[in-house]
Amino acid sequence: MITQIFQSRFRICIVNFYKELQYQFAPFQHLRYYNLLLVFGFTLLYIHGNGQTEITNTHYNNTTSVNQFSTCLITIPEEGYVYYDPDLIFILAEVSDSNLVAKVDFFLDSLHLGTDYVYPFHNMNLFNFPMGSFRLRAIATYYTGFTVTSLPVHIIIRCVPEDLDYNGIVDIKDFLLLLGSFGLPCSDCPEDLNLDGAVNTLDYLKFLGNLGKNCN
Repeated sequence: MITQIFQSRFRICIVNFYKELQYQFAPFQHLRYYNLLLVFGFTLLYIHGNGQTEITNTHYNNTTSVNQFSTCLITIPEEGYVYYDPDLIFILAEVSDSNLVAKVDFFLDSLHLGTDYVYPFHNMNLFNFPMGSFRLRAIATYYTGFTVTSLPVHIIIRCVPEDLDYNGIVDIKDFLLLLGSFGLPCSDCPEDLNLDGAVNTLDYLKFLGNLGKNCN
């Protein structure tokens, strides 16, 4: 590393190189090999001939690997995932060059859920959230200060599968919806509560188990 000083009002006597503390006289330079996969912040302390000191802003090495091609991606949950009366929602984010990442912040819409500083970057702070549609985001911050925001992942929180009209209560209205499809073959329809491809007695028995449940 070599530093140049321009338009100094005083004679420079000493320049201190931080990370590895070194004292050098002109020409001011400090040569040392570092693992290029790591990020170091270098700060210079100038000591002028009259004793006055100046400290530079921190400059980081390895900035070329963190650029517009860096990515942040929420891998859990997947887009459009539906939660039924969840106690906890687990969120996992994958970030390129994860060894260069200082932290990852997680958001539910505009609500900050928390920050993780250690890989794998995850969050488990979303407890008993109300029903509705929401958007998850993750923002990765690198040691250089560069940030990358994930694409949003949309999730849906509902009461229970037996709440067929999505009003938060399992009642006679839901039973009538189930009855309307009873005996019919069904592929990926909400009335097929046990996901066996048909609306039958097994779905009716499962429905009775949650009849009267209120999630509001």
